[in-house]
Amino acid sequence: MNGPQLIALPVLSIEAVPACAVLHLSDYDREVPITGYAWMYRSGMSNGDEGWTLIDTGMNDPKPVNADRPARRQWHSHSLVEAMAQHGVAPGDVNRVILTHLHLDHCGGLELFPHARWYVPAIEWQFARDPANADLAREPLYSRSVLDRMAAHGVELLADGDCPALGLRVRHVGGHTPGSIALELLNHEGQVRLVLAGDVAPLYDNLRREIPPGTLWHWGECRLALSRWSSAPYPVLPNHDSRLLADFPDGVILNG
Repeated sequence: MNGPQLIALPVLSIEAVPACAVLHLSDYDREVPITGYAWMYRSGMSNGDEGWTLIDTGMNDPKPVNADRPARRQWHSHSLVEAMAQHGVAPGDVNRVILTHLHLDHCGGLELFPHARWYVPAIEWQFARDPANADLAREPLYSRSVLDRMAAHGVELLADGDCPALGLRVRHVGGHTPGSIALELLNHEGQVRLVLAGDVAPLYDNLRREIPPGTLWHWGECRLALSRWSSAPYPVLPNHDSRLLADFPDGVILNG
């Protein structure tokens, strides 16, 4: 391999959500399907192969977040292990797991990777673990049991500008949650090649129309990130758009 690999793994789906839940104060008259992705990344850089990095995990059991939801608006979980296996990757091949934020649909599969290093945005971790924020970081969106398992395992905290893997740089964006991050894929010269936007941009429409997500912590932080990406000379990929698989039917975004 010569060059980075990036693969989108569809691990969650909802048949229909109100569009205003992903497009802030907009499109009240329609529903949209959404997909939840985990992302497999490997740098392929000539100075060494760090193995596979997994970005977000989906959740193994969506029952806690499906309570009282009508059928068309329930999360459906798809096996992360099976999705990885389609690309010849097993859980033991993952050396690190990076979480863009701590909502359950992004971190609920961590237990599949007990031997990996777990990376968490520092601001997000401090927010979610502070007892004073218990009424803000509520179940089931922030799962106490998952957070406790993370604390027992040990997490490595990420700040803006950190590079937890070769060719991968953290950008704090906030907005969706206090500590939400995006991830920049860098080329050999250290220039941005592609951005994984995280949940600040769940859909292509968020990026195209510069509309923050429907679930947000800080409207201004979302708008700042979306405005910056609107003029970016590189692709920015949304985190929940089912149309991604129309552009990349096998999920392979980059392959060397």
